[in-house]
Amino acid sequence: MTIDFSEAIRPPRLSTEGGVLLGIRLLKSKPIDLDKTEKRALRAVRAAILEVQRVGKARERLRPQNLKDEDQEFDQRWGAVHGQLDAWARLAGDPRGEEADALIRSLFPDGLTFLTRSYEDEWVASERRLERIEEEGLEERLTALVHPDLLREVRAAHAALGEGLGVGKKPLELPDGRALLESLRALSLAISDYARVLSAKVERGDAKSERRFEEALAPLFHHRAGRGGGAGHDEERPEPPVTPSDPVGPVLDEPVPPVR
Repeated sequence: MTIDFSEAIRPPRLSTEGGVLLGIRLLKSKPIDLDKTEKRALRAVRAAILEVQRVGKARERLRPQNLKDEDQEFDQRWGAVHGQLDAWARLAGDPRGEEADALIRSLFPDGLTFLTRSYEDEWVASERRLERIEEEGLEERLTALVHPDLLREVRAAHAALGEGLGVGKKPLELPDGRALLESLRALSLAISDYARVLSAKVERGDAKSERRFEEALAPLFHHRAGRGGGAGHDEERPEPPVTPSDPVGPVLDEPVPPVR
């Protein structure tokens, strides 16, 4: 068996999904007799995987579909306020029914259609309603018909959606555009270093040590083959990371095995 060590230790090109999966597969294929130096190198690979996942999750949180939970609570709270007022408004001839009808016409002139708009537009519509409640002193009138806790729930849901959109009190922490690329480069170099450390234990001509090396790095060789591997095909830099619009969600939550 002839091993091309230069090919094995060359930093692989990685995408977010491919890098995380490759790293996890290397952790799972590790030799059972790792020495301290090898464990240290493999732990560096694990740390790099976790960093890619951390940065990737931060970027994924900016995707609109990841605000579904906040939007659902937002819609439910405003819907409940409208529903309670509508129930009172059905009491014909009752002063409370007339008051509820007046509040509906004031705060919900188009019903709940504002909840069907984009997250940004419905948050703006909600902000206007909450401002009117405060500026026009409508809260006391509202809480006479709607449970006070419900109005607090509306404000909390409004704030949560605003934070997710980056228009709340806290500034949206947008990851540096280079952060994901840098984390992938760090993972690529950590994998390269791990391969280099493993290669130091190989005794040429010794089938057992060569097999140990090949089996430990089988996921890396498979990764290179899948990219059309071989010299000239795998540049010494990771490929650019996926953009925030490219979903990679599941792999970002993939458990990363420990190194013991």
